[in-house]
Amino acid sequence: MFTLEAEENDCSISYYPDPSKLKPRENQLPFDNFPSLLQIIKDGGWDLEHLAMLWNSFAGIPPFGELKPLKTRFKCGVREAVQRIWDAIQRLRGEEQAETAGIPTAAEPLMPQPVTSPEEVEVLDRATKSPRKRTRIAKKAEKSPASKPKLPRTAKTPRKAAEARKDTKKAEVMRLISREKGASAAELLEKTGWQAHTLRGAISTLGSKAGFKTRSEKSETRGLVYYAA
Repeated sequence: MFTLEAEENDCSISYYPDPSKLKPRENQLPFDNFPSLLQIIKDGGWDLEHLAMLWNSFAGIPPFGELKPLKTRFKCGVREAVQRIWDAIQRLRGEEQAETAGIPTAAEPLMPQPVTSPEEVEVLDRATKSPRKRTRIAKKAEKSPASKPKLPRTAKTPRKAAEARKDTKKAEVMRLISREKGASAAELLEKTGWQAHTLRGAISTLGSKAGFKTRSEKSETRGLVYYAA
């Protein structure tokens, strides 16, 4: 089961091999196939700039090392952009299986499952209708200043609460890493509730976005440990 979590100017996708272990949180929407992801994007009013932000949340970060971040937005339609995102995140399934079995993660993504059932076709049709509405959204994005867009809200959560939750997680990560003994990846995952690839992405951006530089070392007893540089 995949989940999409979106807050103000921040978003991430996680994968849970065992859906029974998923603990639902605010702003977290589950999906398990391409039509359901496309429906979430449609309901949230996401445009090509927002989808580019979602792509950039994992592009260039293992296991997506060879994927290049986008400078502005997707140069295609919304459905094609969502398809590219869906194709890419399939390797999270392989990453979880590889980590369990101790096998290196494969570099190539799995092929998406074809849409065959009438129900899936109906969802796709509904999600790709109203071209006039999509055109208005695209034109609005082109006229707006070249600043980072705000993500569409995917749950009825007050804005201040969403911002506070995001700041609290990042502040907690920096606080733990700043300790003399640093913080292991396992400790950070437990404190934040993130998955491994989300944690790696967050730490990799601390230097550029928060001016907080880090370094990491491999410990025989604690595994991967992060320290303030």
